[in-house]
Amino acid sequence: RLAQVSDAAVAAGDERLDVRARVLLLHAYLWGGEDWKALAPFAWCLARLEERPDLFDQPEIDHLRWCYKSALEVVARNPGVTLEQVRELEAAMEAFYRSQGASMHSVHGTLFNVERSLGRPDLAAAQLAAWRATPPDESSDCAACDPEQEVLQALSEHDDARALAVGVPVLRAGA
Repeated sequence: RLAQVSDAAVAAGDERLDVRARVLLLHAYLWGGEDWKALAPFAWCLARLEERPDLFDQPEIDHLRWCYKSALEVVARNPGVTLEQVRELEAAMEAFYRSQGASMHSVHGTLFNVERSLGRPDLAAAQLAAWRATPPDESSDCAACDPEQEVLQALSEHDDARALAVGVPVLRAGA
């Protein structure tokens, strides 16, 4: 339905409604189990934001910053995307976060996941160290999700005790 709203907005010449529909469509794809479909509206929104920032309100820009994490991870999992293309998107994500005055915490957390998916454990460990060294902000994952980075690293190092030490308190807090 959101794609239909976007098409209707384009037909009516309502650029603001088109932006709103595509941001919502991006969200729907990411949270609806079809994250790979989110890449088209995500790329469109970034390009449109660069051309016409006046069409976006701050919550939509914040949402795009949040979605960058998922989009980059989706791209990195696609074997049809070259390493060079992944690196270009990483650089674009970092530049976008910096332009918004955001912490690099989420960038390093995302790059940790990207390096893990690319089978580069040394680079993943370096990103995790950078993640630890940067303060979280509103773009960071939730307090229950953030420790996942530490658990994944501990498991990859076969350090089950550390994985449990980090993960169990989070699970207990949610009980």
